[in-house]
Amino acid sequence: MSQVAGAKLAHENPAIADLSNPNRPTKVGEKNSQLYDNEWTEAYTALLKDENSASDEKLTGYLYSILIDSYRFCEGVRKTQKKRLEDILFHPAVNMESGLISQMKDLSEILAKHLSDATKMSGDVASLNMVQAFAVDKDMKTKHGKRMQQCKAFIEECVKLCWLMHVQTPPLCIDTKTTKGEHLEKEKYKEYTRKGQKIAFVVWPALFLHEKGPLVAKGVAQGE
Repeated sequence: MSQVAGAKLAHENPAIADLSNPNRPTKVGEKNSQLYDNEWTEAYTALLKDENSASDEKLTGYLYSILIDSYRFCEGVRKTQKKRLEDILFHPAVNMESGLISQMKDLSEILAKHLSDATKMSGDVASLNMVQAFAVDKDMKTKHGKRMQQCKAFIEECVKLCWLMHVQTPPLCIDTKTTKGEHLEKEKYKEYTRKGQKIAFVVWPALFLHEKGPLVAKGVAQGE
């Protein structure tokens, strides 16, 4: 019983950090900031050379859309993966006696915790597969076209990062709700190149520990 209780306490409890996990939320937050500082800057520079007449809002908006698309793509794959794994482990037979069902519920708490841990630990390897899947996805190729190659390094790091967000239990959450015209909350967003009380456009979204959870990494927004 103590093992079941421990599994219930630890599983999907973001307040309990596994310090042995190199891809724990705080580390993902650091990678998020590094991506913006490094690959984002390189991708922006590449786009600016090719589209020097484009506005800053348009260029940053495109890079923002890549991150959002990566996040949603990984979200869909992760949900499918989780369902398949749970079906294999927890529902191997369609019909079970009531006593067995009760035992399976206790066992599932333990297995779910181990399954979650294994998924996190294999996150770096699995993220490489996600990069390949994103690159050949028909919808992504149609939407991003030649920029798939132009911003290749940035896209790859976005997909890797977003996969690591989604293997957390619960998943890390990026802010997709903050939009133009809203108050610029400086505890959540850094100012881009211009200060202001309101948001002109979001450059990079804030990152949270989970939906409606505490802040992991500040976003970047243009003030007006």
